[in-house]
Amino acid sequence: IADLLDGNTQAKTSGPEALTRGFVEAEVERAAVGYREAGFATQLGMSPDRFKDSIMGLIAAQPGAWRGRFNLPRIRIGPQIPVGDQYKMLGLNYLLGGFRVSDWEEDPGGYKTPEAFSLVWMQDGRVNLNRSVDDVRPTLATDERGATIYDGVGLFISDPDVLSHHFVAFPGTQVEPGSAPALDRWLDGPKVGGSATSYTSPYFGAATCGRV
Repeated sequence: IADLLDGNTQAKTSGPEALTRGFVEAEVERAAVGYREAGFATQLGMSPDRFKDSIMGLIAAQPGAWRGRFNLPRIRIGPQIPVGDQYKMLGLNYLLGGFRVSDWEEDPGGYKTPEAFSLVWMQDGRVNLNRSVDDVRPTLATDERGATIYDGVGLFISDPDVLSHHFVAFPGTQVEPGSAPALDRWLDGPKVGGSATSYTSPYFGAATCGRV
């Protein structure tokens, strides 16, 4: 883990100023290309052009209250493709097969992952380093929700280098019993597994999103 905490993948968008439309367009287009190259359009039975147009049509301005808080515009495909398959298509090991994986049942806003493609505004977990999922969940702001395992696909496809800085937990998803998904690269390379919701580490942070 020598290179962890050496990167700065989010610093370029960490200021309070509004992100430019050009920046958002570039981020969304990069995600669209990444998904297409990974085979998502084919898996969904869509032409490459229609797939890209569907994603580019999601571009929207960053809500003012989220500036400096949720500065990463990320594209989530949603459960149209099983989440384990999504991670495998990106070359990650998925270790949650056979476990009950669902949206966090105690989410204060009753959040449920939508079926449709979505533009999600995130922070990648670095503001929550050394905090457990159990600590983060009850302190979510009213306009904030825990990132889900589906949001994690969008995070990774746009920024696979995030794991050079820290590993990421997804408090918006629960894995029975008493765990949450986590994206890491311990031992057997980039993977998604379960992590106890009580676990803390200076190398782990819980990602969150602006609540819509």
